[in-house]
Amino acid sequence: MPRLALPLLCLALFAAPAAAQNYTIVDLGTLGGPTSQAHGINAKGWIVGESLTKESQDHAFVYHDGQMFDVGVTGGMSIGYAVNDAGQTGGCYFGDHFQAFVAADKVAAIGTLGASHSSGFALNSSGHSVGDSYTSDLKHHAFLWDGKEMHDLGTLGGSFSAARGVNANDVVVGWAYLPNGTYHAYAGGTSGLVDLGTLGGSCSAANAVNDAGAIAGYSYLEGNQRLHACLWIGGKPRDLGVLTGSASEALALDGDASTVVGRAQVPSKTGALSYHAFVWTNGTMRDLNDLVPPNSGWLLEEATGVNDAGQIVGSGTYQGQRRAYLLQPASSATAAAALPTVLSLASPVPNPVRSSVRFAYGLPRDGQVSLRLIDASGRLVKDLAHGWQPAGMHELTWNLANDAGRAVGSGVYYARLQLESEARTTTVQVLR
Repeated sequence: MPRLALPLLCLALFAAPAAAQNYTIVDLGTLGGPTSQAHGINAKGWIVGESLTKESQDHAFVYHDGQMFDVGVTGGMSIGYAVNDAGQTGGCYFGDHFQAFVAADKVAAIGTLGASHSSGFALNSSGHSVGDSYTSDLKHHAFLWDGKEMHDLGTLGGSFSAARGVNANDVVVGWAYLPNGTYHAYAGGTSGLVDLGTLGGSCSAANAVNDAGAIAGYSYLEGNQRLHACLWIGGKPRDLGVLTGSASEALALDGDASTVVGRAQVPSKTGALSYHAFVWTNGTMRDLNDLVPPNSGWLLEEATGVNDAGQIVGSGTYQGQRRAYLLQPASSATAAAALPTVLSLASPVPNPVRSSVRFAYGLPRDGQVSLRLIDASGRLVKDLAHGWQPAGMHELTWNLANDAGRAVGSGVYYARLQLESEARTTTVQVLR
């Protein structure tokens, strides 16, 4: 089997634990239905995932500039799993069968390995996609799509393989079955797959790889009674530990492998499996629920993406519904800055407006916030923000589309900011 050149990173992985980073939390909203889930984030803070629409269809979304947009995939169901720094998104949709796609200005199906099924799970800076597909003889194999052709990556000797991550060098990671029926994490490409081994147990899997070649996933420990998040550096596995249960899984990592996120099992009063989102930094795994403002109304259940700016995305329960979230690192400068003393909503810029308009507003305290655009007849046009926000200055952009994604007509619209029982209103004139 060919050897894969995985660079040995010189990382401060064994540094003494530092003070925990605190985060503010942003509800990403939905496409009109009650639920959403986030699956990935790029360096610019663009986020992809899935959300129910008003018609109760699960659609892929991309979130940026404070708004959630439907990717616009044809078919009744679609999921966005990845977004690269060029703004391309990748995932899968269901028509007659599951089909992997890559979307930029338009959505493009990328084919299969021979049978009628494929799903895309990761996308690199070149727009190359990886995932799984059935072959013509109905074997489930990992693939690499290089922008033109889908390549079968084979297995580790068994009948099954799956791909979940790819970096800028087209190094693909995932898991594959061995001839003895166990499965192991691998790294490789079109020239073959390299077995990454385990933490002593029978099975392991890789979920993500950064451009330096560090890999995140999970492995069983000796005895196969415990499953731990795992970080492979230079092909060697490191146990990242757990929270308070016996299981954890790493789902994403940043560019220098100093931050890893995922989910970990915690005790449940009902006896059912319960998971909390975690962040691993400075050699320590922490529950993200302990690092966000108290009484936020959120239960963060999994963290699925992290970028080099420290932004984390994932999914949790908010007011009884499954919702996508974004965690923003709380900077010391922000914490030290004087907070607004009153609720404020500045005049929009520009005004009048032809393409997009920015709304700046100040919150004197944390709380439930809504910012809505209303037409002259009092009808809701756009729910621009809805959810818990921290005290401080904020800014959102409106692209002059309504909640259905259609451009609004010329006229005067009212922006209404509400913080619990307080409200402020300003006007914006749209010219077409």
